[in-house]
Amino acid sequence: MDININSKAFAESITERIKQEVPWTQTWVEENGFSGYRNARTNESYGIIETLTLMSQGMRDEVIGTEEDWKAAGYEVWEDAPRAIILKEGQTLEDLFDEDGNIREGIGIEVYGSSAVRDKRDSLPYPKRAQDYPNIDIPTTRLDEVLKAYYEAEGIDYAEVEGSQSYFAPEEDIIRLPAKKQFTSLSGYLATKAHETIHSTGVYVRCNREAFKKFGAKFGTMKYSREELIAEIGSGLLLAAFGLDTEETRKNTAAYCQNWLQQLQNNPRWIMTAAQLAEEAVEYIMQYA
Repeated sequence: MDININSKAFAESITERIKQEVPWTQTWVEENGFSGYRNARTNESYGIIETLTLMSQGMRDEVIGTEEDWKAAGYEVWEDAPRAIILKEGQTLEDLFDEDGNIREGIGIEVYGSSAVRDKRDSLPYPKRAQDYPNIDIPTTRLDEVLKAYYEAEGIDYAEVEGSQSYFAPEEDIIRLPAKKQFTSLSGYLATKAHETIHSTGVYVRCNREAFKKFGAKFGTMKYSREELIAEIGSGLLLAAFGLDTEETRKNTAAYCQNWLQQLQNNPRWIMTAAQLAEEAVEYIMQYA
């Protein structure tokens, strides 16, 4: 299959979109109806960094906020309520987590979920979103066929499982996605699938990227952040190569990259570097086209 992958032009377009500061949107609805964290005061969605940080601390409430946010919304946080930490402006994940992956003392902003609001569990300012899955029609595309050929040739265990996680596990060489019925759009499903597939090219026997060497990259480290840029840009390149990218995916890619770029001191050269490595990953997959 003859395709044209222009990673430089794609990286430049992402850089321009980042300047617009578009919000990131989760592309699937979880089994409990959760589809992203929202602020108790503004009802605005939190970004990918805040989302992953909160998930890493076990936050299961959808509506969260600082004590001041809850007060502004007319609610009271009960004394000694369980809390989570998100980053202050200018902080990075490396500031927040120590070498063992634990939250450092005195770092970040304390936030509370709706379960910490006194006697208000049934009357939140913003009701929980509908728990029904989107159940939209997601047809098989040429990209799906190429990815299937790649998985089979490389011995990658790929499966879609009803749940809340999307990931690549290098130790087992497995990719897991939520079930198709959980996704809100075809492009969102393909973008997520392509993102995890790009991650899978990083291991030693394939493209041998930095994040997968030795003991791997822990969440919050520079290596981890760089790998996330590579996977997201690679996802965008794959969709574009098959004519499957949309305004939705382009905006979400820019928002995702913007969040991870903040962890790299907002140095735009990382976008270009990640794009080059993403192109290598796409070319590796495309040998099975």
